[in-house]
Parts: sequence; structure tokens; C-alpha cells
Amino acid sequence: MENKLHVFEQIRGMSVAANAIEKRGIGSYYNLIILNSEKKTVQIISYARDQIITASKHYADVEKEAEKGARIEPVL
Repeated sequence: MENKLHVFEQIRGMSVAANAIEKRGIGSYYNLIILNSEKKTVQIISYARDQIITASKHYADVEKEAEKGARIEPVL
């Protein structure tokens, strides 16, 4: 199942993202984390507390890419 789902790879990616967010400190309230399992990258886009609508729209756009087959896992 691991070969099919790549769960460990996703967990490692999210761990890297969590550490990067923690190091950023104050200034971001919401974080859009995009794990790209094909490129083996993690992208973090930070938003202020009053930017939840913008963050949600961006998340929805990225989620649509994933639904179309992009090997990405977005999390807001």
C-alpha cells in the first residue's frame, strides 16, 4: 500500500513544512502548504489573519489542479 499511496513521503514533506512554518515566527496566521510529490518540493504561502478569503480561494484553485491529476497535496 505504501508504494501506491506514498504515505511516508507525504508525512516527511509535511514535517519539513511544519518546521519551516515554525521558523518563520510571527506574521503569518494561515499557511497554504503544497506538497509536490513529483518534484519532491514543499511550497508554503503565508497569509495574515484578515486574508482568509484570499487564502481559501487560492487553496480551492490548487485543489482543482490536484483533482485534474497534478501530483500535489494542498493543505490550508
